[in-house]
Amino acid sequence: MRHFLCVLLFVSPLFAQNARLITPAAEHERGSFFLDGFEYSYQARNNYVVVVAAHSVINHHYLGVRVRVVNLSNHMVTVKPEDISAEDKLAGHALAMVTAAELTRRMNRPTNWARLAVTPVAGGEPGKIVTSEMSEDSQGKWEDMVREMHMRMAAMANGGGASAGSDMRFASVRSAAAGGLPPCDEVCQLRNREASEQNILRQLQQQNKPDYVAQVALLANTVPPDGDVQGMLYFPLPKGEHEASSGKHDKSRQVKVMVPVGDEKFEFELAVE
Repeated sequence: MRHFLCVLLFVSPLFAQNARLITPAAEHERGSFFLDGFEYSYQARNNYVVVVAAHSVINHHYLGVRVRVVNLSNHMVTVKPEDISAEDKLAGHALAMVTAAELTRRMNRPTNWARLAVTPVAGGEPGKIVTSEMSEDSQGKWEDMVREMHMRMAAMANGGGASAGSDMRFASVRSAAAGGLPPCDEVCQLRNREASEQNILRQLQQQNKPDYVAQVALLANTVPPDGDVQGMLYFPLPKGEHEASSGKHDKSRQVKVMVPVGDEKFEFELAVE
């Protein structure tokens, strides 16, 4: 009996320590919002926020996955496209990622111009690339969103109240309510961030030059605190649920996208048209 009590006293602190390392599911925020007809799914945790959207692109031959990672932690984190994966849920197998360089090479073949809706170099308006600069006000709102989310996640990690050790850089946050406007919460500001930039998914559904496909691709980046990185990933588009068996085109496709960031892993289940 004495030996049993000694073992119990020894392992109890270990169980308690492990319990503290596990964040309750209730403290994770997830949801979605729509922008120009596209659905964006997001997940927010203690250190990072990930936003993902997916749609068929490049004349419906590829699955385009747009990923944004926001770093809410106090340390730098590296995001690599090769660490991100996608799976066809209906077929039950992983999708092989096509690098932007390889996709550009395929699009540059004259025999693929019509099939992949490629605008030739001598092409005109259909392949025009429209870029947008983020306004100073949009940048300020984005910085506010990062600060607010950092404070909120820190508060949840400390049982609902910000601790005295919280980073004081985020003590002062501008509020839209102060100007007589409805408060813009985290989801609102995530949407505003996407709206302030070009709709890449929409652009990739049109005729494009191969250079544009490479320009908007997600690249490996080390993201500083309060920073973010975003870009596109490309996968061969999975067939619809009934397409292989019946020969009919089915717009409904289900994919799972896994985005590891630091020591956290984000999983999204998305319907793709």
